[in-house]
Parts: sequence; C-alpha cells; structure tokens
Amino acid sequence: MNSKNPSIRRVNSTRLARRSSFLVALGWPAGYADRYANVNMRSYLIPITLVLSGCASVRDAFVIPELHAIGIYEGADVEDDGQAWWPKCETGMSGIQCHQKMVKRKQEVGGTVIVNVSIIDKPLILSFSSYDKTKWIVKAEENVIIERVILSGYHSQSVTGIRDETPIEVYTYESSPCRSCYQGSGYFYSYKAPPSSKLKEITGLDVTSWQGRYTGKEFSIFPGIRRVRNR
Repeated sequence: MNSKNPSIRRVNSTRLARRSSFLVALGWPAGYADRYANVNMRSYLIPITLVLSGCASVRDAFVIPELHAIGIYEGADVEDDGQAWWPKCETGMSGIQCHQKMVKRKQEVGGTVIVNVSIIDKPLILSFSSYDKTKWIVKAEENVIIERVILSGYHSQSVTGIRDETPIEVYTYESSPCRSCYQGSGYFYSYKAPPSSKLKEITGLDVTSWQGRYTGKEFSIFPGIRRVRNR
C-alpha cells in the first residue's frame, strides 16, 4: 500500500541518491554505486562495523570488488580419459549411433570446470559462462571473499564451493534451479570475448580479468592475473 504513496517513493528515492553519492565520493564507479545503494541495508553492516570499530577507514571498508569472468563452450567430460571415443563403442553399434549416444549422455550429465581462486586483498564477483550444461566447482583459498556469482549460458548451469549466503544470479535459457538463486531476465554466453557490456549492465563494473576457451577443464584466478584493458 505504501509503495503507491508518492511521498514514500520520493523518500526512498532520496535515500538511494544519498547512498549512491556517498559511494561515488569514495571513488566508486557511478553505475556500481547506484546498484549497491539499492541493495538491502544488511549489506552495509560489515563495512560499517569495521569503520565504527576502528579496524578500517571508510574508504578501505567500502572496497570496490573485482569482476573476474570465465567463458567456455563446454566443460570437461568427467569420464574423459583422453582416449578416442570410437574404441569405446558397444559391440554391434554403428559409429553414428555410438556418437549420438555419447552426445546425449554429455547433454544430460554436462561438463565440469574447476576454478581455483586465491585473491584475498579485494572482494570478488565471479562470472561463469558456458553454452553447454556445466557444473562450476570453486576452490577458494582461506580468506577469499566472493561477494557474488553470475552464471550465464544456454543450457543449465550450477556452482558449488561457495558459501550458502553468497548471492547467485542466473541468466540462462534453460532453467538453472538452485535453492537461493536470483533468476535474471534473458540469457547470454560467450567464450571468444568477455561479455563486457552485459556484465557492466548487471554489475556496473568493468571486467577485471577474462579467460575464455572452447573446452574448459580448470582455471585459476590469482594475484597478478592479466588484466583486461577496458576502454
């Protein structure tokens, strides 16, 4: 009921504008500041606590996260032993039938990708993109802060290895069900170039690093990783 009250909307708008201006004054990009200002106030509790306890300055407490993106067409087959597929065909099965069976099995099971994360001096937003169904396994070192995960693709995507409270946003054509995902509108995937414009639309940030290849098995996000030159 209150949402229909113009005075309430003006107050909310004013509060968001003040929050955004505060973050911009700290050096945050305007687009990211606008999005962060619009989140639940609980997101401010940790940085505010650090400031009030004297453990960090205002500028240090409200640190801009880095956006690291990985894109593939397909994940690694968990049963792939590096050998050719045709010697594994069942007796009496034609090559075409065998190949079709293997393709169908992979579509049902999907691929797997391991992502090792070791950056600890800044919070991170991780973006994982794949055309095929993929399970992303995050292996983060102690003290790594993953602020948010973005999953995108045509087929279903999933991620493990992150804290239960970490927000997950999903942009896939097929359903990617998970217990506490935010289902975004539309879908996208990319493995040849970073989906910079789409990610900036979602996060308000430029891509910090990009890794892309057709088939992905394992990636690492580490201190000193090559940075993307954003225009």
